[in-house]
Amino acid sequence: MSVTAPGLVARLAGLTDDPGAAALVDPRRLAGRVVSRGRLLADCHHTARALYDAGVRPGHKAVVMTRDAATLTTVAYALCALGAVPVLIEPRAEVGRCLRDIAPDVFIGEPLAHLAR
Repeated sequence: MSVTAPGLVARLAGLTDDPGAAALVDPRRLAGRVVSRGRLLADCHHTARALYDAGVRPGHKAVVMTRDAATLTTVAYALCALGAVPVLIEPRAEVGRCLRDIAPDVFIGEPLAHLAR
């Protein structure tokens, strides 16, 4: 697997300086969901590997549609690390028109997002 964004990867690797520290906090959840720096880094590496194995390559445009902030962050960082371009579509946008205009190589989303496309 070739990583084409060394600056981003270096910043992600910096998360290991304090792996237990919070990287993401979702206050919308009843008890609050906290994702540690170590967990975020591990998830980014795992996701990048899975996307690479699925055929995502540098330059691919990848639409990402999810309501979960941790998933969105993980997938966006993983795509950037691979040299792919994450394309984020506002959920209230005209999804069909956006997809026609963008012509993505990859679509990553929740089941509802797949239905909307």
